Amino acid sequence: MESKRKREAVEESYEQVKQRHEIECFKLQQGRFVQVLADGQIPSIMTLASVRRYYSDVYYTEDDESTNFISRWIHDGDIRRVNSIAVDPSMVCGDDVYNLWRPFKAAQMAAVDDGLVAELTRPIMDYVLNHIANGDAGNADWILDYMARMVQFPGSKSEMAIWLYGDERCGKSLLFDFMCDQVLGPYSSLQITDQSLRGNSAVHRVCVQVHGVKRLHRRISDLIMLNTLHVRGVDVSVTNLVNVIVTSNNPPAADDIHIAEYKCTVPGDIDGLRAHLARPEVGRAFYQFLLARPLPSGAGFRKFMRHSHPRLKD
Repeated sequence: MESKRKREAVEESYEQVKQRHEIECFKLQQGRFVQVLADGQIPSIMTLASVRRYYSDVYYTEDDESTNFISRWIHDGDIRRVNSIAVDPSMVCGDDVYNLWRPFKAAQMAAVDDGLVAELTRPIMDYVLNHIANGDAGNADWILDYMARMVQFPGSKSEMAIWLYGDERCGKSLLFDFMCDQVLGPYSSLQITDQSLRGNSAVHRVCVQVHGVKRLHRRISDLIMLNTLHVRGVDVSVTNLVNVIVTSNNPPAADDIHIAEYKCTVPGDIDGLRAHLARPEVGRAFYQFLLARPLPSGAGFRKFMRHSHPRLKD
């Protein structure tokens, strides 16, 4: 739990303070208190004593006097109660479920004119074809399909990891750095070098990019296939949305039907490409491109990517 924040005095009624308070603090199942403080933070369990202590300096105004809020709230028979916690991109889980899902970063940006999408995304297409797929159009299409599935079917993750390898500073992390930073956003993605993934770090992430890997840690391997993840401290399970991306100096140790490997080469003007990908409108344009990309029948199902990969489908 975070340390107590400095709170500003406000003149609000009990109901007004309660409405704001219950966005971040509520009861789950058998009377346990749950707290969600910020985007990207997994819910944490709170005891009654910790609730009292953390919110002890919250007040509401009644009869022109400030009155302690938390003492009244914990005895309120009509406080917010949630039956379960979920990660539900469909947003149909109901009011009695706390949904950890949040829209992608690019989805919340102003749309780019459709006539500009091809121009803004062309450098990405060229990079994927020539510097990841080694000129193979089938492999390039598969990579773009993989990315499009994250956007179009975030609730149905691929059961495959992409392994990008190549020499130092060849730009192997470039594409998915961009995907995580500019398209999905930090709430829906995670970039790590420590494979232990302690705590609840993978919960509600659509993409986890692991840098500097020689051999996959068991915890990362499990993320490729597991259907659910455990939210520690709250003692509930949620859907695993994670698609795993690995960057390495070396190819994977052995053939694996759950890993698609690509040797990356450095583009001629890597700094220019990085600058292009840093433009916010490029992230939004690529998001629109992925949303509109036609995917083959069955693309919404888990095993689609393995069965459609050029190396594995025959």
